[in-house]
Amino acid sequence: MNTSTVRNSLSTLLADTAAATPGATALREPGGDTTYRDLAALAGGIQTALAEAGVRPGDRVAVLAPQTAAAVAAVHAVLSAGAAYVPLDPASPPARWAAVCGMSTPRAVVGTRDALAKLTAELPHLATVDLEAPWPEAPLAPVEREAADLGAVLPTSGSTGVPKGVAISREALLAFASWMVDTFEVGADDVIAGFSPLHFDVSVFSLFGAALTGAALAPAPPQLAGFPHELASWADDAGITVWYSVPYPLARLGTLDAVVLEQRLGRLRCVCFAGEVFPHRQLATLMSKMPWVRYTNLYGPTETNVCTFEQVLAPPDEAIAIGSPACGAECWVERDGERVDTEGAVGELIVAGPTVADGYWGNEDETARRFRFGREYRSGRAYATGDQVRILPDGRYAYLGRQDHMVKIRGQRLELEEVESVLGTADGVTGCCVVAVTPPGRPALLCAAVVGDQLDHAALRSHCRGRLPSWAIPQRFLEVPAIPLTSTGKTDRQEVRRRVMAELV
Repeated sequence: MNTSTVRNSLSTLLADTAAATPGATALREPGGDTTYRDLAALAGGIQTALAEAGVRPGDRVAVLAPQTAAAVAAVHAVLSAGAAYVPLDPASPPARWAAVCGMSTPRAVVGTRDALAKLTAELPHLATVDLEAPWPEAPLAPVEREAADLGAVLPTSGSTGVPKGVAISREALLAFASWMVDTFEVGADDVIAGFSPLHFDVSVFSLFGAALTGAALAPAPPQLAGFPHELASWADDAGITVWYSVPYPLARLGTLDAVVLEQRLGRLRCVCFAGEVFPHRQLATLMSKMPWVRYTNLYGPTETNVCTFEQVLAPPDEAIAIGSPACGAECWVERDGERVDTEGAVGELIVAGPTVADGYWGNEDETARRFRFGREYRSGRAYATGDQVRILPDGRYAYLGRQDHMVKIRGQRLELEEVESVLGTADGVTGCCVVAVTPPGRPALLCAAVVGDQLDHAALRSHCRGRLPSWAIPQRFLEVPAIPLTSTGKTDRQEVRRRVMAELV
């Protein structure tokens, strides 16, 4: 079934599903289930509160809450009101929230009471809507918008220390969710694991894929990711059938006995992973223990959501590819500004298609640097990913890594220059270089080489903690007399990595 022909508006998505299946479970949480009828009523109350706060069609509204029934209702309320949602990471410091709000200029912010108090201490004039207030139920009043109108601004790391906001149309959000639903045959009987916070683009599927089909969304308690027994028990209790997350929690599940996995995750039928490379040995172990599951590697930066995919049919004995175009995308490889299409050619992956974002909100220079617009591109726009790939014999792509200084830490994209910009303002620091390293058998670590006198590593970490999200804080500091340079005078990141690795061994 092509769901895009059934549901073609994010404004009416929740209202339509609630009308069609009012008693179906929309959210499955440890504290109890929420039906689509109740979710729509909660969203209606929030929409009324947004109108009272001055929100109008075309505005932006920040959402500051973990993925709960109230937060999901808030996102749908914002979209129903004709506005665009700007998700803030609840785990980030208030200064980071304020920076994202400064970039996206929301009309109001919806969030939990404590978080709102911290944010308004930074931005006292920002209108707020308290998700914990006893809002009276009210019917949703969808405001129709054009498909090309803004649907979301997803914050990403910015090299200047100021977050960038990826501007995604309503059409692009719905195109990705619809592709996921159609490709993986998601239906009303499914229970979708919600692992990703709202600011992470992986959440687009769990948010809108569930509402497209009337499936249930089960937000995963974030603290469970590293505890495989507890994670498996949660999945068993929730009845998870469809899983989409970064590789880490899946790799942790792979440490359990096959019998335990079959007992607790026997209903799981589909696993998709994205955000970072899944080490092939860990994936092979998981697949050998859960052979009944369909496994798929999804690839794409936030600016494209997902643009390629690779079905993994057997436990791999080498690194898996990122595959072929997905979501109606057109992909090609460029080297030195020219397209290359021969087997084995290496270059930057360029993507055009319906899920490609419109650019960076309020940042014309960065938009012009990374995006291209014109009728020659599918859906009128293309994005230069900055990722190096190799063309395989059958035309699929193998991922080789970044060509700039962007890395993935815990599945989150990070500009190393952003961390350096913050760390460079700490007391006593006269120079710094931040790198990501992956020690054997361990996840990626963010490490900083720093120059200065009498540096206090705890103070440096505290300085970063007040300005950066948790995953962007260096885990190790290495004091050096000077930052090493290449022969051209540029920072020698390769040498910094070598020194960091020598310290870790």
